[in-house]
Amino acid sequence: MSAAPAPTPARVDRQLSVLAVADLLGVGKNYVLARIADGSLKATNLADNRKKYRIAESDVQRFLDSRTVTTEGARA
Repeated sequence: MSAAPAPTPARVDRQLSVLAVADLLGVGKNYVLARIADGSLKATNLADNRKKYRIAESDVQRFLDSRTVTTEGARA
């Protein structure tokens, strides 16, 4: 009997800090924190007693995709 093939490891998104996301988007860290607070940008809090967020690259892309506008100015 042959051995089953090894499972393919799941791709793990690179996790970005609030400052890295702010730099990537060209905004301030308070904008990123506000989007986390209002739920429009998904983040993971790594600390129990303070806020130390990490945001997956795929969640940053999802956030940008949700704000893409068409040439007519309507949201896609």
